[in-house]
Amino acid sequence: EGLAGGFQAIVHEACIVTDYSERKATRRGVPVSAVHHSPGRGNPVVTGKMLRQVRQEKAQLLISSLEYGLVNVLLKVFEPQHSRPEVIQYIHALRLPPHRLFNYMYNKALAVAARCADRIVANSDYTALLSGILLELPVNQVQHLALGYDFIEQLTAPGEKPPKCGGQILYVGRLVPDKRVDYVLKAFA
Repeated sequence: EGLAGGFQAIVHEACIVTDYSERKATRRGVPVSAVHHSPGRGNPVVTGKMLRQVRQEKAQLLISSLEYGLVNVLLKVFEPQHSRPEVIQYIHALRLPPHRLFNYMYNKALAVAARCADRIVANSDYTALLSGILLELPVNQVQHLALGYDFIEQLTAPGEKPPKCGGQILYVGRLVPDKRVDYVLKAFA
């Protein structure tokens, strides 16, 4: 939610596509498009609905996290390259221990989503390192966003705001405060 609000502050349009939401807009007025009547994470039908909604949005940048990144895979398979948005896969959680079947399948799905993304971003060096081990991703291709207190203070300091640049950015993922995706947004601003 914070990520979309931040993008809306620096570009003309931002929106959120998610599986389920009780609200039609965030506190900052970003429209929320829920594609299902109840939470549907991991449901292939819901993933298909999210793909249809993402296609309608026609965004230039798609930021996804967790298994919502499977929409990236479908875009890469079904959309011509010239009409696909740039995709950033945000990795902030891995399932441990990896030998449990559900965790193994989840991590494999996340790895496929990351490989279909144009860029991979992790919330810490530790997550980037685990991505290299568990997801078999080249660690040097996973960008770590340093979100220390000095970074947060710089982002919240008063001062001149950057001018808006055109375009639309779309976030596909679950909206929970502990993700702090608003800081990811500010890092790309």
